[in-house]
Order: sequence, then structure tokens, then C-alpha cells
Amino acid sequence: MIKESEFFNIVDEQIEAFSQNFDFKKEKNGKYDFEKLTYDVLKEQEKDLKVKSGHYECLNFSNLILFLKSAQNYATKKLFEVLKKFFGELKITKNSLILCVGLGNRGIVSDSLGSMVTQKLLATSSIPLSLRKDLGCLCFLNTSVGGLTGVESFLIAKSVTKNLKPDLIIFVDTLLTHSLKRLGVSFQVSNSGITPGAGVFNPQKSLDKNSLKAPVLAIGVPMLILGKDLGKNILTEAKNMAFATKEVDIYIKVCSQIIADAINKACHGSGYKNYI
Repeated sequence: MIKESEFFNIVDEQIEAFSQNFDFKKEKNGKYDFEKLTYDVLKEQEKDLKVKSGHYECLNFSNLILFLKSAQNYATKKLFEVLKKFFGELKITKNSLILCVGLGNRGIVSDSLGSMVTQKLLATSSIPLSLRKDLGCLCFLNTSVGGLTGVESFLIAKSVTKNLKPDLIIFVDTLLTHSLKRLGVSFQVSNSGITPGAGVFNPQKSLDKNSLKAPVLAIGVPMLILGKDLGKNILTEAKNMAFATKEVDIYIKVCSQIIADAINKACHGSGYKNYI
């Protein structure tokens, strides 16, 4: 069994570090340098790869998605396609209750991706079915971080899940990467769950299907990079510190909109825009 502290945020970076012969699917498109990496990690591979078993899809784009609306729309379309694929496998319909959970500290810009996404979602679960028309059934919450609330994300998610009994839980959080070029432009989606705090050496209890007794998806974008990955001249005491770029507020704004639009469309269909 792997220690949760050994899990790394970006799965293909972790796999490449521990295995040179791992099979994965790669899809490329010249438009906005789009690349999709697809991984299936088996239970028996967890120990060697130090990655949780499950299905992973990572969408990589050029930094044009941070500035061009057409590129942002393309990224939303690709992420929506991945979500719909997962929804189909889980038999999620518009009558299925979907809970989206924003992880992270909203008071720190680089860690506010989860809360920024949820505030852009169209929550409909409290609306009677007869009045929802063609909209899906979506609700959300933000757990913040235990250092602020005194309550760990797992306890909040577990309690709400026990009462709501959602058909699917979607977690959204900031990730950590080894590569500067992936900051704000890589979107990882998986059904393996997520371990809050793992990227900054403070792992909490894992949020996954086994611990919550409900199907989960985890969506993340790297906004942080370790000092040791910034170059040889970094101070020794800063090598294990996480850094963000000065444009991280732009990254968060753009990426949260892309994720929120993809989730809204997957849950409600294109008509959700009439209500926002």
C-alpha cells in the first residue's frame, strides 16, 4: 500500500519518474498545441508507480488559452468531452445528483481554484424537478482548509455525502507541477480521487470512492511549482517551497471559468447559459 505522502499531483510526471515503459494513449492536435494523455493505472501497479489506481486524462494546451477567448472555448470543449465520457461510464443523467466540492484556501490566490470554480456553477438541486425543466441537478460547497476552519476537508465532504447521497462528487483543487510550461495550461481529470495537501507535503485523508462510498472525479490544474524545479541558483532553503507566477490571478480566473463552463455544460446542457 502506498503512503499518501508519496502521491504526486501530476500523474504523468510521477509515472515518468518511476517507469520508462508505461503504456499510455496520446492524442495530439495542432490547434493551440492540444495534447491529451490517457493513463490507466492498475491496482497492482500502485506500489511501483506510487500512483493511485484509476483512469487519468490530462489535457495540455499552449499558453494561448490564457489570453485568447477562442482558445479558452476550445479548452472548455475538450474538458467537457472528457467529463461527458466519465458521466456516460457512471450512467449520470440530468436527474442524478452531482455534488461539486471546491478544495483549497480561497484566501490565497494560487490555492483558490476550487472556490473560484464553485462560485461560477449553476446550483439547481433545491429547485423542484417540475421547475428545473431541462437543467440537471447540481449543488456545491467549499471546504476551505483545516488550518482555517479547524475541520478537515474529508470530514466535511464525508458528512455532506452521508446526508445528500450524491450520485457523483466532483472535487476541484490546485495542483503542483515540476514544469514551468504546465502552469495554468494542464487540466488533469481522474476517477481515483484526490489527497488534499499532498503537493505541499501536508497530505490529509484521501477523498475517493472507498472513503466516501460514492463515485468521485477530481479536476485539477497546476498553479504551483517547487523551488528546486526553478533552476540551479535557487536558495537551498527555498527548494522545497511552492511558488506561483506573478500572473497566477489571471491563471485562476481563466482556468476556473473553463472548468466551471465544462461542468455546467456536462450537468445542464448548453441551455445553462440562459440562467447565468
